[in-house]
Amino acid sequence: MHVLSFLNPSELAILERTNKALQEAARRSWQDQCIIQGIILLATPDGITHRQIFKDLYPGIFGAQFYKDYLGNVGCVPPIPEKFIEMAHCPDPLGNPGETIKSNYQLMLIPAFITITVGNDSSLTLDEKGKLVKAEIRNKLPSFEKTLEIPVTLNNLAMLAKRALRRGNQTSFFKGLSWCNIFQQHGDKPVRESRWSYQKKVVVGRGQPYNEQKNLAEGARLEIVSLIERVLFNLLTYISSQNCPDDEYVVRTSTPTLDSHVPPKPWQSIVWWPTSGPSARLGLTRDNFGDNAVGVAVGVPSGSYSGH
Repeated sequence: MHVLSFLNPSELAILERTNKALQEAARRSWQDQCIIQGIILLATPDGITHRQIFKDLYPGIFGAQFYKDYLGNVGCVPPIPEKFIEMAHCPDPLGNPGETIKSNYQLMLIPAFITITVGNDSSLTLDEKGKLVKAEIRNKLPSFEKTLEIPVTLNNLAMLAKRALRRGNQTSFFKGLSWCNIFQQHGDKPVRESRWSYQKKVVVGRGQPYNEQKNLAEGARLEIVSLIERVLFNLLTYISSQNCPDDEYVVRTSTPTLDSHVPPKPWQSIVWWPTSGPSARLGLTRDNFGDNAVGVAVGVPSGSYSGH
């Protein structure tokens, strides 16, 4: 079992086809694979094996191991809500005929903290408010490493993606004129506790006013996911594959954001990748909030979290 722990999922799948003895050993190892990725279950639903959960339900999971490979450690991981497992094989209510949730949705961990280790010559540090900043290095100390436990906020994610990647495609946010409005209204609060998000990979309700998008999500028994969740989806997708999640202009909206007009007007805040990349833009739509709105990101409600 110790030897098998070094195999990746593809190698493990090959091994279990070798003979009955190795098939049994591989079966037990799938549970270990789930734990490594942070797929922790309170109970395995009847008829569902750990192999199915890892290989079939969530083959491209953004879990604990993904963060460790690309960014840093995430600490304790909560169990995946049973609802996410139960609904994986259900039809996608906003998809084409025959499409299921497991094929159209992305399971991803939303951690409360990401812990990174940097050298003492790194300019990255946390200020008194837990904001990751680039500070001036005044004194050259003997060589050692320092550990930073970074709260997951919009600003900190942008800094991590730009300056602390372990591997993958470097990216960041272009802080345009509307950054302050979005940041103040949606992005500065840290994630209170680690949770899972199971969101549709493409946006829905393109060209419909926001209220109609809300009705579309509610009618499908889905929820409009929070800004921090869709920002993470965009960043991790780009970091790992260099593919923009949606179209040429990636639009994954948040709840209303007020602009700087007097009186302020509500607009939709969006995350998008222009063709010039690799920096993502976080801005406001140019169209009025109630008119030609962009698509909205939706996900399966977990039933166990409130206020996100």
